[in-house]
Amino acid sequence: MPIPTTTVHDVFLRVLLQHVAQQNSFDIFVPAEEIVKHLPSIDRHGDNSPVPHQIKQTIKYLENHHLVDWNPGTETVRITGFGVYTALLFDHVEEAYVS
Repeated sequence: MPIPTTTVHDVFLRVLLQHVAQQNSFDIFVPAEEIVKHLPSIDRHGDNSPVPHQIKQTIKYLENHHLVDWNPGTETVRITGFGVYTALLFDHVEEAYVS
């Protein structure tokens, strides 16, 4: 039985997995703004950048736990093997991901 996605970390990781699975390429770096577009809701607090500060903090957290690789220069992210395994533990994020 999958674990409900409750934190932004869970949702980001699951949406990233859904995105790379749809692209059928787990080795590519994906622009983080592509993932941000599919997140249910983001409180930007006046941050109008494509990747808000809150999401950058989430990505850094996931990177510290070896779930994603982050390239801050180009603002791209790639899911790791351990990230794939972890993301599969969570429910699908149907309402957030628009094909």
